[in-house]
Amino acid sequence: MSTKLLLENMRDTSGFFQQDVLEVAWAAVPERFRTVDLVSDGLEPADLGAFTLGRQQHSLRLRFFRLPAPMDREMAWCCWRLVELGGRVPVGSLQSLINSLARAVEEHPDLRGSLMREWERILAAAYARHYGRLPGKGSGLNAGTVLRRYYQILWTAYDQRPWWQREVWDPVLDPRIPLRAHEPLGDHGLYFQSLQPLWLRNGFQWYRKVWLIGQHPAPPTWLCDEPAEVRAFMLDYLSHVRAQTARPGPNRGKPLSPLRVNDIITDGSAAAQARAEQGLREMIRQGKPITFRGLAQTAGVSLDFLYRRTELRRRVEQLRTQQRSHPPQPVTQPPDDSPSSVVRTFTAQLAGLKRRHRDEVQALRRALETARSENLECRAASAPGAPPIPKYPDGDLLP
Repeated sequence: MSTKLLLENMRDTSGFFQQDVLEVAWAAVPERFRTVDLVSDGLEPADLGAFTLGRQQHSLRLRFFRLPAPMDREMAWCCWRLVELGGRVPVGSLQSLINSLARAVEEHPDLRGSLMREWERILAAAYARHYGRLPGKGSGLNAGTVLRRYYQILWTAYDQRPWWQREVWDPVLDPRIPLRAHEPLGDHGLYFQSLQPLWLRNGFQWYRKVWLIGQHPAPPTWLCDEPAEVRAFMLDYLSHVRAQTARPGPNRGKPLSPLRVNDIITDGSAAAQARAEQGLREMIRQGKPITFRGLAQTAGVSLDFLYRRTELRRRVEQLRTQQRSHPPQPVTQPPDDSPSSVVRTFTAQLAGLKRRHRDEVQALRRALETARSENLECRAASAPGAPPIPKYPDGDLLP
């Protein structure tokens, strides 16, 4: 999650530091993780698989004690929580973040306590004063990613509101959110911060909560009172979507493409999924190179739609890799049974018959002329006292 999105979700103080919550969370940590000086010798062999070591690192040690209290226990608890969730802990990036936080706290003692929203800016300034230069893009991204991840885990733990009132519904971090036993998107979150005004957001969250828990039937959400008004309502919504501009990427500030507008209107419906699958089968049948851009043009969907469909994206990447290692052979087009193809076939056959008939007629005429000449020559030769019949040098009779 980006810093901007993370801070937009944290619009109040509901997730700020709470001593009693931290005490309860810290007491629930297994003893081998309940330390501010985490070393590999104190962990079980199965635990070491959750930590990613650098090339030059041969053992694990995370010095949380370099941070002031209660930040040391917060960071140590977040580390264990990430392991509990099945994530991986980048040891190098985490230790670098701890060192940067320790330097920032020394320069800004007023920020002692839990993690604050200003930490990323303060970390960059402390890094620049310590090394005489701004942090590189790689180090900044790594440290920022770890900080935001831990900040989100802490915020979720400190926020004691009912789960449905939170701006982010993340089933991974909040097990109170009800899920179906076969929920395919159980590792995805819902973000409500863009839904304005606030009363509409709260009402919509309550409505979805009622539907999820199934205690009471949710009231119907009619768009219009009369069926005839639905068309005008949807046309107005379509005009609103077409007036939007692209925010990220190279087309930032430009109007949305028709394919992107179609994706927003249909919300990635089954029809778009079917077109994408059919377009992929057509590209395979014709032996075309499998690419995301080519599939988008063939199926009439946007690139964003293809990238957001995990299963479809994985299949395209797999087929693209197979084509690179084994280039496809040109596929012979099967006979087309369309009416236009049948007409072209009969036209070609008729032209061939006419050409053969013309050649046969010309051959018969030449044979008839030859037979007539031979007949006249035989009659003249059989008459008594008749002079010889004059002929051309090549043997033909003179007229």
